Amino acid sequence: MTGAPTDDCGSDDRVAAGVQAAYDAVAREYDRQLSNELDVKPLDRALLMALMELVGTGTIADVGCGPGHVTRFLAAQTATCWVSTCRQR
Repeated sequence: MTGAPTDDCGSDDRVAAGVQAAYDAVAREYDRQLSNELDVKPLDRALLMALMELVGTGTIADVGCGPGHVTRFLAAQTATCWVSTCRQR
């Protein structure tokens, strides 16, 4: 039934489409503002390096990863990353 609540978070197609449109409207600016964020955050970089040390040769999952700046940083340090965007289709 179109427009009826679904089992996934209780939203309907119209709400999901509206949320997606809102995210799409700000995505480029969001990426512009955050994509180089780690350049000015030495503590965040140090914490990510510590995480990599703890993980060792394991895989790091970056779930709900925004513009992907953390994944890019980890991959540049030769970490194996698994990326997922939690997006309803």
